[in-house]
Amino acid sequence: MGGGESQHADILATVTRHDLDLEDQLGFLATVLPALPARLLDVGCGRGQVSAALITRGFDVVGLDPYPEVVQDAVEAGVPAVEASFLDYDCEELFDVVLFSRSLHHVPDLEAAIDRACALLQPGGLVVADEFALEQADSATAAWFYGMLHVLESTGLSDEHDDPSQGAVDEEPLTRWQREHAENPPLHTGTSMLEGLSRRLAIEHSEQTAYLFGYLCGRLEPSDRGYQVAKSVRQLERGLIREGAVTPTGLRVTGRLLHDV
Repeated sequence: MGGGESQHADILATVTRHDLDLEDQLGFLATVLPALPARLLDVGCGRGQVSAALITRGFDVVGLDPYPEVVQDAVEAGVPAVEASFLDYDCEELFDVVLFSRSLHHVPDLEAAIDRACALLQPGGLVVADEFALEQADSATAAWFYGMLHVLESTGLSDEHDDPSQGAVDEEPLTRWQREHAENPPLHTGTSMLEGLSRRLAIEHSEQTAYLFGYLCGRLEPSDRGYQVAKSVRQLERGLIREGAVTPTGLRVTGRLLHDV
């Protein structure tokens, strides 16, 4: 194994040991990505954790992010990452997969983003979206989420804490959820993303899934204890979804470009 490959393996061993959310993302991708070697664009790659893991598995990955500081981190992690806005990005060599891993809901112009993804795909290529359907949260879901957040903070397992000056203590959970997810421009909903993808692509897979555990687990200490707590939180969220007690706020979609459009 070469030096670069060894670096990728070391990164993957570190992050998957303590990052259940990343492990969950990779488990999903393993079921939908095409056979190796496939050329993949990771839109909004951030610090490159997903890209690095996919490179380790043999994919030809280009990371893309508009923020220079995280692009630099991705490059240092061994990911060929480009600093650019997705809507402005162009490349002579087309991709087999365009991946939106928690990024499509942030792109300001949804239709333009889907058009750009199609333009960057080989005929027959895939758009894969592992996304956040924020509008699916109801009062019970928001109450569970903030309750779990409080438990993790009060037990000292979380290394992040709410600022009480933000008025969150006595605020109704769903009102708080809506306030904290109110952005300008607004985040795209799961419904709008699925509808937009359906207009341009043949949808091959669509599912609603647990998502909130990933946000909660991102606040946990990076240790074996934190990892075990994260697994318990994920199991609890999945169980509550099965029982209908909370709603799934994750959305996973794959769509195929059947011809050059």
